[in-house]
Amino acid sequence: MIGEKIMIKTMGGEVRVYEVVSCHINHSIAGKKNVGICLGKGILPDEIVAGSMVYYYFLHIT
Repeated sequence: MIGEKIMIKTMGGEVRVYEVVSCHINHSIAGKKNVGICLGKGILPDEIVAGSMVYYYFLHIT
C-alpha cells in the first residue's frame, strides 16, 4: 500500500486524496486488528476529521 493513494471522505461530504507513506497492522488484546496509516509530515492530524471514512483511491482513465 506504500505509494498508493487513499481517499478520505468526511461526514460532511468533503473529499481529500492522500499518498500513503507507510502503514502498520497491530493486534489488540481483544483480538481485533488496528491499522495505522502514515500520510507523511505534510499532513496535520487535525486535517483528518474523526468519523471520516477511508477508501482505497483508484483513478481509472479511459
